[in-house]
Amino acid sequence: MVNRSGRRTVLLVLLVFGLVFAFGGVSLAATKYVNPGDDAAAINTVISGTVAGDTIIFNDGTYNLTGTIEVDVDNLTLLSETTGGAKIYPTVPLQVIQVSENLGITIDGLHFEAVGDNAECIYFNGGSPASPVTITNSTFVGFEEEEAIEASSWESMTYDFTVTNNTFRNCGYGVYALSFEGCAVNISDNTFEDCSDYAIEIEDLGMNGSIMDIQVTGNRITAADGSDYYAGIYVGNVEGETHISDNTITGDLEYGIWVNAFGSQGGSRVSAFIEKNEIRVDGTGMNLGDLFGSIPGDLTVRYNTIETNADDNEESGIYVDTFNDADSTVTFRDNNIIGDTGVNSWGFATMATVLIDAQGNWWGDASGPYDDKTLPGTPNYNNLDGQGKKVTSYIDYANWRTTAWEEEDDDSSGCSTGILNPLFLLLLAPLGLLVRKSR
Repeated sequence: MVNRSGRRTVLLVLLVFGLVFAFGGVSLAATKYVNPGDDAAAINTVISGTVAGDTIIFNDGTYNLTGTIEVDVDNLTLLSETTGGAKIYPTVPLQVIQVSENLGITIDGLHFEAVGDNAECIYFNGGSPASPVTITNSTFVGFEEEEAIEASSWESMTYDFTVTNNTFRNCGYGVYALSFEGCAVNISDNTFEDCSDYAIEIEDLGMNGSIMDIQVTGNRITAADGSDYYAGIYVGNVEGETHISDNTITGDLEYGIWVNAFGSQGGSRVSAFIEKNEIRVDGTGMNLGDLFGSIPGDLTVRYNTIETNADDNEESGIYVDTFNDADSTVTFRDNNIIGDTGVNSWGFATMATVLIDAQGNWWGDASGPYDDKTLPGTPNYNNLDGQGKKVTSYIDYANWRTTAWEEEDDDSSGCSTGILNPLFLLLLAPLGLLVRKSR
C-alpha cells in the first residue's frame, strides 16, 4: 500500500507534468547549428539531417555564399543567434534561399546583403504549403535588380503568409507575392527604404475565386529625393477582404498606393478598406483603377492624409480610373487632401462618369476645393472661390470639412485581466488537496 507521503509525491509529479503539458507545450523538435564561414553546401548538409519542426541556428558571424541554401524540409526554422548577428552575403548572382514546393518556413533575425548584381534573396517554388510562412526581424540590403522576397503560384495555401518587422533597403522589390489561393496574407510593420520598383507588390490573390484575408498595415516606406522610384504599395486583382492601413509613405515616388482591380477573378462580393495612411509623395498619392469590373464590391477610403504638390497636370492626391458595377459602393470620408492649393495639381481626379461620393473631406482650406465651372459633367457646386485642392467633375465634395481630420486620443487603459485556462483550474485541485492534507 502506498502511504500518504507517496501519494503526495505522485500527485506533485502529475501536477508538474500537467502544467508543463498545459502551458509549456511539448516538442520533440531538434535544434541544430551552423557556424560563420560555412558555405551553402555545408548548410545544406545540416538541412538534410533535419525533420519537420526542427530549428537551425545561425551562430553570429559572416557567411559568404557562392551557392543557394536549398530548403526541402517542411516547417523548418532558420534563426539567427541574435537578431542581425548572422550576416549572409551572396557573392555571385543567385537565389540565396530557395524553398521547395509545398513547404512552409520561418526565417527570423537574419541579415542578408547582396554583394553582386541580380541576386534574389528568398524564393518560394509554390505549390500547396503544409505549414505557415513567417519572415520576421530580418534585414535585406542591396537586392537592387531583383526581389528580396518572391512568393508565387501557391495553388492552395490554407496557412498564413506573414512578413513582419523586417527592413528592406535598396531592393528592386521588397515583397512580391503573386497567385495565392485561399489564405491570409499579412505584410505589416516593415521598413522599406529606396525600393526602386515596388516596396510591396501583391497581385492575383484569390485565384479561382477563393476568399483571401489581406492585411498591409503599419509599414514605413521612403524614397530619397531625386530617386523617382515607382510605387510604395501595389495591390492588383484580389478577392475577399483587404485592409491597407496605418502605412507611412513618403518621398520621390510616382505612386504612394496603387490599387488595380478588385474581384476580377469573379468570386463573391469583395470589400476593401484604405484607412489612416499618411502619404506625402512627389507623384500621385492614391491611384485606384478598374474597380469592380467583374463583380460588385465595397471600397471605403477614410482617415488618410494625402499631400501632393504640382509637378505636372497628371498628378493628383487621389485618382480614380473607372468602376463599372452599379451595385458597388466607393466612399471617401474624413481624408485630409492637402499640398499646393487653388488651381495647381489635382486633389481628386477621375476618368469615371459615375458620381463618386467624396463628401466630408478636408481640402486644405476652409473654403473647400477649387471647382472649375468650365469642366463638363456633374456635380457643379460653383466653387470658384475654393482655395483648397482642385477637383474634376463627378466628384461629389459637398459638406466638406472646414478643419483637418485628427485622430482622437484613446483614453482606454488597454488593460486586460484575461481568462483563466479551465485546464489550469482543474490542475489546481490536487494542489489544494495537498495543501489541506499537509496541515
